Amino acid sequence: VIGLLTGVSSEREYLRDSRVTKMIVIELTDHT
Repeated sequence: VIGLLTGVSSEREYLRDSRVTKMIVIELTDHT
């Protein structure tokens, strides 16, 4: 159970990080 929870939380963190990265890339491309 702990392993499953850790996998889900890490996956959620990865998705959040990728979303933030996309937002940053979009902002950079919009400004230039």
